[in-house]
Amino acid sequence: MRRTRPTQLGERLVMDSATLTGVLDRLERAGLATRSPDDRDRRLVRLRLTAAGAGLRDAVQPVVAALNEEILGPLGAEGAAGLHAGLRAIAAARR
Repeated sequence: MRRTRPTQLGERLVMDSATLTGVLDRLERAGLATRSPDDRDRRLVRLRLTAAGAGLRDAVQPVVAALNEEILGPLGAEGAAGLHAGLRAIAAARR
C-alpha cells in the first residue's frame, strides 16, 4: 500500500494539523491506519492504511462516488470544477 505524509493528507482534506492529528489518532486506535517514520528522513512520518482500513476505503468509495454524482451531476463538469475551485479558495482564505 502507498504511504503518504500527514501534511499531504491535511492539504487534500483541507484540515488543520490539530484536527488531523485527532483523526489519525482515532484511525490508529480503530486499527484502520498506522504511522511510521519515513525510511529516508526520520523527521517525517508516513501514513499507511491497514488491511482493515483499505477494506473500509474500498467499501466506501462507491457510496461516495454515487453521492458526488447525485450532488454534482446537475452542475456538469465545468460547474463542478468551479464549485471545487471556489470551496478551495474559501478554505485557503480561512487558514
